[in-house]
Amino acid sequence: MNLTQYLREFSKQNGFLSAFLVLRDFVLMLAGLASANALTALVHLHLQSFLIWMLLEIAAYTFYCFSLYIQDYYSSKIIQRMDTAIRRDIAKRISQSSYQDYHARNDAVYTSWMTNDINTINQNGFNNFYDLVDNTANIVFGAAALLFYHYSFIVTVAMLSVATLLAPNVFKKRLDRTSLEMTQGSEKLTDQLTDTLEGFNPLYMMNLTRRIVAKVLTASDHLADKNNHYAKIYGTMSASVNGISVASQLIVVIQTGILVFLKLIPIGSIVATENFAGSVFSGITGNSQTLIAMKATRPIFDKFRQLPVQQQQSSRSAATLQQSIQLKDVSFSYKNQPILKQANLVLEKGHKYALIGPSGAGKSTLLNLLNTKLTDYQGSLLFDHDNYQNLSSASIREQIYYLDQDPYIFNDSLANNITMGQEIGDDLLNHAVEEAGLQPLIDQLPDGLATQLSHDGADLSGGQKQRIVLARGLLSGRSIFLVDEGTSALDRKSADQIEDSLIHNPRITLLMVTHHLRTATAEHLDQIYILQDHHVCLKTI
Repeated sequence: MNLTQYLREFSKQNGFLSAFLVLRDFVLMLAGLASANALTALVHLHLQSFLIWMLLEIAAYTFYCFSLYIQDYYSSKIIQRMDTAIRRDIAKRISQSSYQDYHARNDAVYTSWMTNDINTINQNGFNNFYDLVDNTANIVFGAAALLFYHYSFIVTVAMLSVATLLAPNVFKKRLDRTSLEMTQGSEKLTDQLTDTLEGFNPLYMMNLTRRIVAKVLTASDHLADKNNHYAKIYGTMSASVNGISVASQLIVVIQTGILVFLKLIPIGSIVATENFAGSVFSGITGNSQTLIAMKATRPIFDKFRQLPVQQQQSSRSAATLQQSIQLKDVSFSYKNQPILKQANLVLEKGHKYALIGPSGAGKSTLLNLLNTKLTDYQGSLLFDHDNYQNLSSASIREQIYYLDQDPYIFNDSLANNITMGQEIGDDLLNHAVEEAGLQPLIDQLPDGLATQLSHDGADLSGGQKQRIVLARGLLSGRSIFLVDEGTSALDRKSADQIEDSLIHNPRITLLMVTHHLRTATAEHLDQIYILQDHHVCLKTI
């Protein structure tokens, strides 16, 4: 991923706009020549010639005004398409990352990538690319016009251009560093704002909502410092380079005056050469700053590429489970703290199990090993007799449904939250709804299954959310259910009904983590596992 990649992806559109900008700059050069000739005609009192040149200048500036509309509108359309392409590629990397690699960063960081960082790329990258084309055309046409008047201008311009071009390089490394710091500051701001606003409820109940203002101000001040530091360096560079540019333009004007006194060029040239020298040196100044700013987008794209894409060790898919899933002497540690040590467990196809133990003992960790979220373990995980590490993780997940105690609800219709956007027949959908006990909720909603739900189910109870994701699992066709306190938000009667439904479903292999195992439920289980001593061993009882 880099700036050039997206400019090339939309090369036709960018080529058209670039050609249009070059045409506009050519017309502006003609306007400058017309202005100089009009002045010369006026000095010689040639009224007709003066009026003709003025009409040409008016026509040129009329086209220029129209071109500004075309540039703003068309460039906006292209940039939006390139922005979408960048978000597409970031989303692809996210979708191809492992569970652990994705969660190495906060969700807010990825949001910042697709919003704040893309805005920075637009400002420093795409917009500057169009400025680069514009400035380059101005330099070429301005230099050609100066050569038209006298060859000595080219020598002067070439010598002064070297100083103008070299000046920005002094600031390059500092701009690269502060640009990256600025985008990282944006990530931190997004993270802190999300954290603060999502904590509104506990702050409200503690009468500490004033902390929202304090936290927002602190986060904003931190980003402001980063932005101001970048602006300080960029401003210093801009002032230095523009000072050289202005001095260069004045030198060309002085040279023009000398050539006029020597009667080598007409008096009207004083207007044209000042104008064209301005075009050349402001173009060189602009390009030197523009190139530095465009290069400052590299650390942003490098950051995107640092999200690893999961490399599948084997393309071999797991066959439909025939016998069992096994943990053999599996150990797992988190931040050098052992969670599991030589754990052994067998889940036979179609059988029903419970896993109990104190909070924090590692029950959820064990489920996350089974569902392929966690892969950095020692020992063996077997799907039938195939080692997990020799199988496609995605093909294993195609057979496993993980239902946790804090299910996620998308900002989408209830139907899409159940089907996950897949085409499902009405009979299958209705059966899953009935089995999950969702019908009473559907009857309450204004648009039934078509009702739009809020982000993370903010308008639903915990029990309603659990019923939705249970229906999602039942509809998915997966046959292995890992239930991590998946009915904890339901009332006892409803939880019992759903647990009984899962236990008596012959199609399902069930491992249920619970703190409240009913005697009636235990009687229908094939095995109860207990995780003891938090991270020491796994025993059966």
